[in-house]
Amino acid sequence: MESLSREKAHADKIKDRISELNSAMAAKEVEYENIKKEHEALVIANQKFYNYATKFRELYLTVDNLNSQKERFQAELEDAKENLQEIEGVLCCKFQQCTALSKSDLHRN
Repeated sequence: MESLSREKAHADKIKDRISELNSAMAAKEVEYENIKKEHEALVIANQKFYNYATKFRELYLTVDNLNSQKERFQAELEDAKENLQEIEGVLCCKFQQCTALSKSDLHRN
């Protein structure tokens, strides 16, 4: 009888342990599903961020190129201004003779 009592106690311990492990496994499955959903949301957010970063980089490069063009055009304008001297009614160029212009000619240009 004592032996049966010991075996029953041992079986009860094993049943309790199985029950605890099943509960732990169920909790881990719920945790896994939650983490999986978070992961999927992060994948989508990361893809959006990557797309925005790519667009930003392209836009930044475009702005940089436009600024370089602007600086080049301003330098060309300054060079042109050094070679031209405007006097009211007369347009002079260092490389050509001065040409008298009437006010109506100035307004047409």
